[in-house]
Amino acid sequence: MLFSFTRDSFVQAVRNSETAVVAVVDLVSCQEFAGWIEYFAKSPLPHSVLLVSQVEDLLALESLPEGLEATLNHPPVVRAKIALLCDLCRKQILVERQQERVRRVEAELQKEIAYHKETERILSENERTLRSIYLSIEATGESVMITDRRNTVYYVNPAFSDLTGFNADEVFDRMADDFFNFDHSPVVLAKMKEIARETGSWQGDVTLRKKSGDLYDAFLDLNSVKDQTGRFEGFIFIQRDITAIKKMMHDLERLARIDALTGLYNRRYFMERFQEEFKRAARYKRSTCLLLMDLDHFKNINDTYGHGTGDRVLERVGVLIEKQMRTSDFAGRYGGEELCIALPETSQEGGMTFADRLRIRIQEEMFHAEDARLFNVTCSIGVVSLISMEKNITHYFACADRALYRAKKLGRNRVESAEM
Repeated sequence: MLFSFTRDSFVQAVRNSETAVVAVVDLVSCQEFAGWIEYFAKSPLPHSVLLVSQVEDLLALESLPEGLEATLNHPPVVRAKIALLCDLCRKQILVERQQERVRRVEAELQKEIAYHKETERILSENERTLRSIYLSIEATGESVMITDRRNTVYYVNPAFSDLTGFNADEVFDRMADDFFNFDHSPVVLAKMKEIARETGSWQGDVTLRKKSGDLYDAFLDLNSVKDQTGRFEGFIFIQRDITAIKKMMHDLERLARIDALTGLYNRRYFMERFQEEFKRAARYKRSTCLLLMDLDHFKNINDTYGHGTGDRVLERVGVLIEKQMRTSDFAGRYGGEELCIALPETSQEGGMTFADRLRIRIQEEMFHAEDARLFNVTCSIGVVSLISMEKNITHYFACADRALYRAKKLGRNRVESAEM
């Protein structure tokens, strides 16, 4: 039997035991150790007792310690019993220690098994999540391209091929920049990627080119990918074709500033543009001419040939005006059959020349009525030069209007200059 008792309980345990007892007690010296052995060696008990201060002392005990030879004066049979007892206890302790090691190994093995099961569960769950994400990306209508940290493409979804015309084999292992050909500087894409790496994403409208060479408008969502340590891993390019939306917006903007009948600016937008031109001319002290034009006897045209014919006359006159203008010039419908034209960087003399050339061109045009009758149209024009920027726009429109009125009063089909 192997015990670890206090001294009082130990004595009682020895007396009640019928087998050899090994006690592990806290002994402070060899003398005390020897004293205990001396006590039990003289004891009339039918078995022997061995005391050691630590279990390690027992395992290391091949025979009685050298320091105890002189103290222990026992018959050989007692010493033999003690030696035998040491050997038995040593084997028992080794067995128990081996069993403890086995139990620890089994416990560690169970932990390892549990860890691997949990890892497999997490991997399986992650695989299902990734599969779901993959299927979603494959099915989405938005174009997706994924690159590595070198900006080399390793994935595109079907929507990318549908949008750009490039199939997956044409894209893999190529630089992403090859498929984002901006009409402007390539520095733009580099700047976008720089912002995405610093902030996580960049979003905006871009104009790109398809494999066929056709341009298209896209909303680009450029995202940087980083691992758990924050190291950059690549980019995800998500783009949505907004060509139709852009065209619709352009058409709406055009409708908001263009007169539907003449194709010229409407009055509101013409006044906005003329206000900008007035400020520019004042800042750089440049001359600008303003023309007010009215179609002569337009009411008679409507009454004689019908309003449909009158509308076609206005439409055709708008085309004739645009053909006479430079790219810097602009015109608008001021109201009814009254039109206005702005000529930047033009003197009073130049404005008069332009106006007379336009008057002659309109007079020469042959117009067709709905019943196939042919007729001519004439116009009267008032011209004013913005020579003094101390006046406002209203003043110059009033001057041009007075010049127009004078042209009509003097017989129409003529050009008159405003008297400042």
